Amino acid sequence: FIEKNGASTTAFECLGMYYYEQGHKTYLKNANLKTDFQNKFSPNEVDEKKDANDTEYLRKYEMAYENFLRDDEVLKAKCAVLHDKAIYYFDKLEHFKLDTLTTKYYKAESYLDKEDFREALIKIDEIIAEDPKFKGEYQQTNDFKITESVTAKKAYTLYRLAFTSKDNRDYESVIKHADIALENDPQSITARCAKTNSLYCLGRFEEYEESFNSVPPPP
Repeated sequence: FIEKNGASTTAFECLGMYYYEQGHKTYLKNANLKTDFQNKFSPNEVDEKKDANDTEYLRKYEMAYENFLRDDEVLKAKCAVLHDKAIYYFDKLEHFKLDTLTTKYYKAESYLDKEDFREALIKIDEIIAEDPKFKGEYQQTNDFKITESVTAKKAYTLYRLAFTSKDNRDYESVIKHADIALENDPQSITARCAKTNSLYCLGRFEEYEESFNSVPPPP
């Protein structure tokens, strides 16, 4: 055990959190990379330039796209390495029965950044089994943190699993868990997005519009 901020903690937890935070920073950097590229070269604009045979624009686009793919691959690989290290130390905590709901939460977040949604779901279900009202703090962007319920996180994870799966697109389960989260926290961005996107994927467009437009004002 070591002292950190006046409290006793373990080296495993400190290392796990350090590598999680570094991994998540890399994940956000990669997300910003994608956003910047899409803002500079929107799909609609690219299609228009292709139709117009704008060779100069297309040359710049192809060069930028090659650079994007290279940087994307590098950042994804770095993100995976850092989160693998975080998971290694969180595993040590579990082995010695020193893990907490908080370390379980950030282990799930590491799996989510790696897009290993099934493993993330296992950890989330473990948290719900111990405390269904647990909330964790999540750095959504470089400048924006949110505190969200574990039920909202489960809805989000189920949505990502359904969206990326070829044979298990259980959007109904997403909506069910999102509704539970929204009943307790109507302001939940995570649960609202999971539900709204799932309704769209199911082709339930009227409900999608209603969900999209029904975010209540802050209390």
